[in-house]
Amino acid sequence: MNLSTALNNAMSGLTATSRGASVVSGNIANALTPGYAKRSLELTTSLISGNGVRTAGIVRHQDPVLTANRRATDADLAHHSAKSDFHTRFEGFVGMPEDPTSISNRLAGFESSLITAASLPDSVERLDQVARSGRDLTASLNRASEGLRQLRSDADRTIGAQVASLNQTLKDIEDLNARIPAIRNSGGDINAFLDQRQVLIDQVNKLIPVNVVPRDNDRVSLYSDGGLILLEGKAAEFSFTTTGDIQPHMTVGNSLLSGLEMNGNPVRTSGDTAQIRGGALAAQFEIRDQLAPEVQTQLDTVARDS
Repeated sequence: MNLSTALNNAMSGLTATSRGASVVSGNIANALTPGYAKRSLELTTSLISGNGVRTAGIVRHQDPVLTANRRATDADLAHHSAKSDFHTRFEGFVGMPEDPTSISNRLAGFESSLITAASLPDSVERLDQVARSGRDLTASLNRASEGLRQLRSDADRTIGAQVASLNQTLKDIEDLNARIPAIRNSGGDINAFLDQRQVLIDQVNKLIPVNVVPRDNDRVSLYSDGGLILLEGKAAEFSFTTTGDIQPHMTVGNSLLSGLEMNGNPVRTSGDTAQIRGGALAAQFEIRDQLAPEVQTQLDTVARDS
């Protein structure tokens, strides 16, 4: 080996070491960056001289099983968080048992006043107490009913915002699917674009749990757990009409509330045959179409029995 070859070998080694240090520092700096996957340097022997080191490329490492498990957990968290927020807010309208202004205490006070008045029907003071207790109970029931109506309206508006976000995100993934093969074919580094696409898929997954299917040329297709084709070459387009202020009698069944459509076709959002299962979007439909009406029925029952 002559001196020139030795120097070239040393220079290629130093270059590879410098590139490797850059990759390691990038891994450390982006450890908490959403969508970022660990990189490693792929080295090979120089094709020209047969000696020295050549950088073949940077490999992006991702475990599809772990990613799928994380996405399933993220979708469940988004679903249950939305329902938990509904119950927490409604609890504030109804009140806790230790709250003197809660519906349960108002109801107990009204029943107590009736018993007291029944023992002395000619007492004006006791009859006035019945009227006051009844008025307080009615006011509490009305506040809870109005708060519930507002929660249902909020769910409807949230669905509209989530559908708009879903459409835009699916479109962005479609665009990246087209850009990534072109960048790879031109010799560019696609890893940052793969990170970006993963973040976008995670955003879709929190709304609608997705199954990711790899395609050729580093592209992907997306399917919902219920069988909807969210992205297969071209992104699906969802449509939903926000109602605004919802009244208790308004439902999808009587056509006073909007359902969800994909590419002009109705999407089932509830029941065993639901096409979107889990995730934040399904939770909002459950709040608007099931949980809130059920709670309203319970409030009506309390009011009727009182």
